[in-house]
Amino acid sequence: MNLEKVIPLLTVQKPSVVFKKVVAFNKEAKVPSQRVQVRLGLASGFEIVGVPLAIDQDGNTIVAGVADTITYVNAGSVSGIELLTPTALLGVLTDDRYVAVPQNEVPTLLAIKRKIHELSAQIKTSYAIDFRAIDWSKQCNTDVEKYQFDTFLNVLSDVLKNIAGDTMGKEALKTISSIEITLREGELSVVKGAAGIAIQLDVNRKLKKDLKQVLQQQLEKYL
Repeated sequence: MNLEKVIPLLTVQKPSVVFKKVVAFNKEAKVPSQRVQVRLGLASGFEIVGVPLAIDQDGNTIVAGVADTITYVNAGSVSGIELLTPTALLGVLTDDRYVAVPQNEVPTLLAIKRKIHELSAQIKTSYAIDFRAIDWSKQCNTDVEKYQFDTFLNVLSDVLKNIAGDTMGKEALKTISSIEITLREGELSVVKGAAGIAIQLDVNRKLKKDLKQVLQQQLEKYL
């Protein structure tokens, strides 16, 4: 984790609010090693180190201690919180603006330009659909932006192949004349207009793990 890159993305929040986010994150963790460990400072003066695991509607929580202890804490009594293993939680704390980018997987602008050209030719040949990325190079200046856009292009290619995996899908794709991508802030948007499908993508926010499924569902709504 590069702390210098993370700090500008963080927002000031109450310790109790961060604590609740940690509990929610840990509840969804598939394996124990993914859970976030914290050090809590309570209004009473007590200090607790452990892994928050559960919370009820009144803010009462269960914290598993590092020495096989179990502590019951109310979220409202948390006056300070230190994230001892924060990396997994950075997406939550930065509203998905923190993206860990493998340095050896960051494409150059030229590489992305080539991919768009190849993808455009592939989509035209396979599905008779015109594909365009509007002014994309102006929005791909950082490693995160280039990495995310390149990843999205791969996902889009896979999704179209999935849709065209049977006769019904191939026929449905014939109803689309064009696919146009615009890079801008906000949630992923897929809409159909007179000119075809318009996709709006935010490359500054971490792409969702279920992006492929979501994108396919969004596209199939208009087929």
